Amino acid sequence: MQEKKLHLGCGTKILDGWINYDYNPKDDRVKHWCAGDNSLDEEDNSVDLIMAHHLIEHIRHVDGEVIWFAFFEECWRVLKDNGRIDILSPHGDSLWAWADPGHTRAIYPETFIFFLAETYMDLLKEGNRLSNTPYFPKCNFSIAHLEIIDLNVKRIDKIKDKFTRINVILQKEPFPEGYLEACEHHKM
Repeated sequence: MQEKKLHLGCGTKILDGWINYDYNPKDDRVKHWCAGDNSLDEEDNSVDLIMAHHLIEHIRHVDGEVIWFAFFEECWRVLKDNGRIDILSPHGDSLWAWADPGHTRAIYPETFIFFLAETYMDLLKEGNRLSNTPYFPKCNFSIAHLEIIDLNVKRIDKIKDKFTRINVILQKEPFPEGYLEACEHHKM
């Protein structure tokens, strides 16, 4: 059986063998979709792999972090058990994290702990001073791979730019016992 793969935020890079999605599709082979705003046109638990290269740093800030978490919740919904999201983004310390005017957030390795349900369950333990976190996304991802990629780029004027990327692969995990009840109690 062939793997079902989604390419989110594909732009003009349309990949064969993938279902390509973009906010502004310029080709009939690309489905329209806005990260965090609407559902992917896919069944629950039907996707093996999602590629989101140079996408998450563009997810806009609306209603606090609702759109941000909605993106990852939607990916979790469509992924099969142990399905993965391959994310590539400028590292938050890179010049290019903010040089692109379309970037709305900086991405660091620590960004991804907010998608691990065990993080929130640990916060609920009696006596933890952080137990009032407003977050509790309805998704659970472990970090299957994390890599910092350093690129030395010379611009036309011969100035060396700090250009560092972060590549992370998140793997869909089941919810720990009691997590969904905690989500309902701590609605964002």
